[in-house]
Amino acid sequence: MTMTGSKQPAPSTLNRQPSADAEGDDDVDRDFWDLHKWSVEHLVEFWAELWDFIGIISSKRFDTVIDLNVPLSLSPRWFEGANLNCAENLLKYRDERAALTVTGEDLEIESITYGQMFEEVRLYAAAFRKFGLKKGDIVACYMSNRKEAIFVMLAVVSIGAIWTGAFPFLGVEATLKRFQQLNPKVLLTVDRYPFRGQEVDLLSKVKEIVKGLPNLEKVLIVASKPNSHSKDISGIKNSCFLNDFLEQGMNEDGCVPPMKFEQVSFSHPVVINYTSGTTGLPKAVVHGSGILMAPVGWFSIVNDCDRDTRWLHVTPVGTIVWVSQVVMLFWGLTLVLYEGDPFSPNPVQFWNLIEKFKINISFIFPNVIDEIQKREIYPTKTQDVSSLKQLFVGGSPIKNQNFDFMNEISNDGLFSASYGSTEMAGLCITVSKLLPVYKGELNTVLLGASMQVVDTTGKPVVGEIGEIVLSQSTPTLPLGFWNDVDGSAYREKYFSKYPDLFATGDCAVINPVTKNWIILCRCDETLNPKGTRFGASEIYDIVETFIEVQDSLCVSQYNKDMDERAVLFLKIRNGHTYSDDLISRIQKAIEKQLSVLHVPDVIIEVQEIPVCFTTRNPDGFRDLHKWSTEHLPEFWGELWDFIGILSSKRFDSVIDLNVPLSHSPKWFEGAKLNCAENLLKYRDERAALTVTGEDSDTQIVTYAQMFEEARLYAAAFRKFGLKKGDVVVCYMSNRKEAIFVMQAIVSIGAIWTGALPFLGVEATLKRFQQLNPKVLLTVNRYPFRGQEIDLLSKVKEIVKGLPSLEQVLIVASKPDSHSKDISGIKNSCFLNDFVEQGMNEDRCVPPMKFEQVSFSHPVVINHTSGTTGLPKALVHGSGILMAPVAWFSLVNDRDRNTRSLHVTPVGTVVWISHIAMLFRGATLIIYEGDPFLPNPTRFWNLVEKFKISSAFIFPSVIDEMQKRGIYPTKNQDVSSLKYLFVAGSSIKSQHYDFIKDISNDILFSASYGCTEMTSIYMTVSKLLPGYKGELNTVLLGASVEVVNATGNRVVGEIGEIVLSKSTPTLTLGFWNDVDGSAYREKYFSKYPDLFATGDCAIINPVTENWIIACRCDESLNPKGTRFGASEIYDVVERFLEVQDSLCVSQYNKDMEERAVLFLKIRNGHTYSEKLVAQIRKAIEKHLSVLHVPDVIIEIQEIPYNISSKKTEIIVKKIINNQTYNEDTVRNPECLQYYRNIPALQDF
Repeated sequence: MTMTGSKQPAPSTLNRQPSADAEGDDDVDRDFWDLHKWSVEHLVEFWAELWDFIGIISSKRFDTVIDLNVPLSLSPRWFEGANLNCAENLLKYRDERAALTVTGEDLEIESITYGQMFEEVRLYAAAFRKFGLKKGDIVACYMSNRKEAIFVMLAVVSIGAIWTGAFPFLGVEATLKRFQQLNPKVLLTVDRYPFRGQEVDLLSKVKEIVKGLPNLEKVLIVASKPNSHSKDISGIKNSCFLNDFLEQGMNEDGCVPPMKFEQVSFSHPVVINYTSGTTGLPKAVVHGSGILMAPVGWFSIVNDCDRDTRWLHVTPVGTIVWVSQVVMLFWGLTLVLYEGDPFSPNPVQFWNLIEKFKINISFIFPNVIDEIQKREIYPTKTQDVSSLKQLFVGGSPIKNQNFDFMNEISNDGLFSASYGSTEMAGLCITVSKLLPVYKGELNTVLLGASMQVVDTTGKPVVGEIGEIVLSQSTPTLPLGFWNDVDGSAYREKYFSKYPDLFATGDCAVINPVTKNWIILCRCDETLNPKGTRFGASEIYDIVETFIEVQDSLCVSQYNKDMDERAVLFLKIRNGHTYSDDLISRIQKAIEKQLSVLHVPDVIIEVQEIPVCFTTRNPDGFRDLHKWSTEHLPEFWGELWDFIGILSSKRFDSVIDLNVPLSHSPKWFEGAKLNCAENLLKYRDERAALTVTGEDSDTQIVTYAQMFEEARLYAAAFRKFGLKKGDVVVCYMSNRKEAIFVMQAIVSIGAIWTGALPFLGVEATLKRFQQLNPKVLLTVNRYPFRGQEIDLLSKVKEIVKGLPSLEQVLIVASKPDSHSKDISGIKNSCFLNDFVEQGMNEDRCVPPMKFEQVSFSHPVVINHTSGTTGLPKALVHGSGILMAPVAWFSLVNDRDRNTRSLHVTPVGTVVWISHIAMLFRGATLIIYEGDPFLPNPTRFWNLVEKFKISSAFIFPSVIDEMQKRGIYPTKNQDVSSLKYLFVAGSSIKSQHYDFIKDISNDILFSASYGCTEMTSIYMTVSKLLPGYKGELNTVLLGASVEVVNATGNRVVGEIGEIVLSKSTPTLTLGFWNDVDGSAYREKYFSKYPDLFATGDCAIINPVTENWIIACRCDESLNPKGTRFGASEIYDVVERFLEVQDSLCVSQYNKDMEERAVLFLKIRNGHTYSEKLVAQIRKAIEKHLSVLHVPDVIIEIQEIPYNISSKKTEIIVKKIINNQTYNEDTVRNPECLQYYRNIPALQDF
């Protein structure tokens, strides 16, 4: 038979039977590879012929097989025009031959014929239809390997609904990570399942899973035993036993309606499987009816599966293996379903199953065959296992000794490794008896699959290690990721390495002589210490033949020059000893069987081998960090004691790890404390504050004086009537009074918040109006760059917009300021006058009282920048103590001798985190104004005068110093400065050189933190090696990662910074967001239960250090003040002349940033210099001078995406000469207007 409809005849036939001497038949070998070559060069003809050859049932035949002009990365559709149903194909046999033989550890046996299976599925489908299940709905399964799972899968697929499953071994959180992406309508589960002689309860986990799936309308519980129906399932919402549910499938007369198979397209989703989640959130991989093609095509063409085949199926629901074995029902064979461990209740149970059920084929995992071999579980002499013809192993490579073990049992059975993946819907490469067989090699690639091994440039290689790729589509490839509407996440995952090659992430070698494949390992597990690249599995094959070795692990280690060496870790078996003799024998064995280049440089004994070893170049700090994130309660509980948190009642529990991160688990439940009491614990004569500024003298405030000031202020607030939960807002510069007021009101249990004094009236009201504050603290004026900035005119307008205010407290900036008329500001008085009321009649101040509150009681409210609209009010509790204190006490050795320069005005989280340093008894140098005035060397004057050891400044400041050459003078001694931290945006390379010119002793570092997390989370520590532009230290106890667009952890590529576990420093949520829905929408809508910061970074794969990149949502930061484009739009689009606008950043070659504003002018109006001037003035008035765009340009059209959102990111890429994708732009024709604009050239 030749290929029907082909342009040229196929080199071989599809229905050819293997010859008797196939193992040595070179003609067969050549014929197969000729056929394979033809099948990939003639995809259309081959897959069309296969459709007919295997007999796909369809109500309408396809119009086209595939459009070969569609790139692989864009997921070309297969068999367009066809209408079919996958379940109908799996139920085509309805006779009395056995479809399923059901058994398990309890050894009970049930046989189900194809006729019975069809009737069961008909009943199930009728019940689901009456329930209301429809095409496109999702049914999730969380259970063991039972017949009910098969019946439900076939029933829901017959309706056009979608099936998915998760391993029953998985915990609640891991299961929800999979199912929450899908919003399933129905969950199928079982009350318990047997495993290794025990009854494993599932209902307790199911109860929690159901809570995390709010869209579930029905939970169906399989009663594992007759008495299971007596179990109380009332605590599981919308639940019932499966048998009760099925009753509704019958008509009133007791009959079941006829079976109806919903006819769908070939690309209609049928099954959703999941990747392992090794690098982050498991990806929901969608497959259509292509799941029929791989296993059916494979076994019918190559391995001669037919209706006499009996297949042992031991895999629980939740993997592609389970699905691909169920799909084998298409071939009419018998599946022997085994529930539990096939080696229980006794070690020879596996061989008993083979003998009893005359098993021909089975698929098991490598660790199983390894255990059989190590424990020498042979069939007994009386057992007949001759029926077993094929035993496939997948998941990782087979060891050589496993082959030898199986050959001792039988030479007749084909024992083979196999290679496949979740994405490709099953096996793609394995061993066929049609071709010569060589130990450890796979001799057969799926017909129609263009699989290659490529090097790092994407070039095909033979005889050397490379990555397995697919160069052409197959029907077995996934349709994409669930909810990845534009396919961008799918392309990022699989096509970012090599253009239009599907990268599997697995490594292999093609033997240049035999043409066979040797599967090695994941690509991120290869070693290359001496210029010879090899997989760790090659080492394991040899090392684990030694009786002394129970387990091993081999990884690479790098030094600072990037020299690589191989390190081998050995776990020694009980009763044996690690010795020099053992090391010598292992080295010799590796050299003999591989080469001298494979011999590890270092061999070390360890107590245990981890499941996943990712740390290259491990050290004490990183070990500590790993431990701190894996043992959150222990770490943070220890830290509480280590830093000496003052509390009237100790916590009952540190954290409930069962509460999802998205639901803000509470920290230190049961504790009673006061944050202000902790900030005021020192009351001695050491300096707490050194107060200075552009135009003020220096004043020293001791810790004792600060306590007395706070006591007086608190007494005044208490007499005024301030109480726990009231909000006090601050709108002023960096002054001591702000610190005293904050400490005072927090001591009462009231809540503190601030806004930058640079902000205009409207921007300030956007922040304060959300809170209904009771008190406003401000100042009449403040110095900035040699000018007196009046605040009272703005304060007057702000007060009008805050009707809840009962008191406005105005700090008199100078003695003569009391003479200012403030009568026009409602409920106002000068702070000094207000404080007076704190004294008793005898002029004494009442004792200080610290209101004891929970750890989660609100202490501070910070605001986000307002990038995407209204600035969000973020609530923080006493966790504000933990981050800066933990950071500086553990990493950078901050103590009472620290003198830290504090130049940030009230209104940012930086101000809060500096104040928290008072807990450590440090001295804060409080500077009001610009630290470079009245003269350019003022900053260095401050360092010298106050012996400053630590300072925190913004990048624009250091940029100004470097550009203007503001070095210390030769006479200035700045040797006290040990730490200079920069945050807000990236540091330029020339900044490092500038600081190095000043002193090699200064640790100059970028740092990363965010408002939501209260403080710095990453910076540079002297404890670890430092590299220019990289952050080497992450806050202990913080599970911070970089993920790609699909939520998978990535290293070496840009991604978003996320938090995968809670910390006490994380915000409690948004103000007035009672149910937390707005908070979850903001931070958890991208990646389920990963807190998305909105910032981008890269982890250096070699140093493991962090390189902070930019905002993911592309906010602007042109003058060191980060703001959202929406703030500009709010002002600009009030102008009658302006119909629309768009504001983005542009960068020059030195990475200097400027804001560019595009205006679309309304019909009938004109763009003019007068309009531009008016817009500039309005932005300066309502926001600040720092918000005013550098360039304002008229444009014909503003681009929008398909969700009707402005596409700032694309315009930003265009004007910065970067590549972009216009697929999501609703009006892409307008993008031409943004190219080559003269006003944007030569920046």
